[in-house]
Amino acid sequence: MKLVVLSGLVLLTLVSAMAQPGVNPGYTTSASGLEYKFHKHNPDLGKAKDGDILFLNIKIKTESEDSMLFNSDEVLKREGFPYFEQLVNPTFQGDYSEVLAMMHLGDSVTAKIDADTFFYYVFKIDSVPTFVKVGSKVAINIKLEKYLSLDSFKVYFNRVAADKEANQRVLEDKRIADFVAANKITAKPTTSGLYFIETKKGKGKKIKKGMFASVLYTGMFLDSIPFDSNKGQELFTLPVAQGMVIPGWDEALLLMSKGSKASLIIPYRLAYGSRTMAGVIPPYATLLFDIEVVKVEKEPKQKK
Repeated sequence: MKLVVLSGLVLLTLVSAMAQPGVNPGYTTSASGLEYKFHKHNPDLGKAKDGDILFLNIKIKTESEDSMLFNSDEVLKREGFPYFEQLVNPTFQGDYSEVLAMMHLGDSVTAKIDADTFFYYVFKIDSVPTFVKVGSKVAINIKLEKYLSLDSFKVYFNRVAADKEANQRVLEDKRIADFVAANKITAKPTTSGLYFIETKKGKGKKIKKGMFASVLYTGMFLDSIPFDSNKGQELFTLPVAQGMVIPGWDEALLLMSKGSKASLIIPYRLAYGSRTMAGVIPPYATLLFDIEVVKVEKEPKQKK
């Protein structure tokens, strides 16, 4: 998971004497114009330092609270990892990050920012969406659940990532085993885990590293739903084993020759891993490919 930052954060340098009562009852306005209100404040508990990683529960809504703009719970569901930000310098006047530097462990607070400022600096949108009232504010509800130094966070992140990877491997191994059994596949996986199922033996030139292969292909998920294909279109030409495609493709093509056809079962570690691709292929996806090698050349012929 990458470091997710909705906006810049700030190490607070303002003292409480610089804050003034806010326009909204119960809210305080900082010198930069940020309005905030603590619901729970634990001054005796720990407080993050500049550069620390903050684990936050954040819900961002329109001031009327009829529209949710961001919910950190969704990040946890999607990524399997809690939402976090790093405590760094602010990026604009009234940045909600000011209040993050005031927070102690377990604190909860609501910050309010002008909607036009929020959408411009945080969501990088020049104008406020039509569902947001002009001149209104955005309410940001924040709870500080945990914080770590950057070094401690790296150790923690790597441990959680390793545990998640191990769990995904177990799940995928079962997924593939069930698919292989259901489809009565007798081919054994290669050392890397690739299933190469030759459906037609090629009689032409054998593919070697650095050669160019022109292929027809269809990519599918394990449920046979296709996500990509060039059937009926231009051939896809690529240099083989040059890192231009996923590792599963490079390995499979080196087992093929001109005229070969094969079906591949590619584990996620030989495909796109934990990444999402083009909003179509989810993280940790096992992929199926049907590939036909139409041409094999040392160098592709230039189109006239």
